[in-house]
Amino acid sequence: KPKISREVFLIIVVVPSVITVLSIIIILYFCEKRRKKVPERKIEDIDEIQSAESLQYKFSTISAATHNFSDANKLGRGGFGTVYK
Repeated sequence: KPKISREVFLIIVVVPSVITVLSIIIILYFCEKRRKKVPERKIEDIDEIQSAESLQYKFSTISAATHNFSDANKLGRGGFGTVYK
């Protein structure tokens, strides 16, 4: 039975181990670097944000705009109901 020398054994075990550890470190480095590149969404001007109340319309306004919900103004149907132009 041929015997493997100590130097060859160390090369067979140490080199792949070092390559594996270095590969993991490099992968983690690039993953962290890419994660930091994603810009954080910041609210720069709070005055530009409108309240929910400013987005509400009176029924009479919507009825007039859609000609009393006429089928001629109907675009289709979505998850929240009929969509009018």
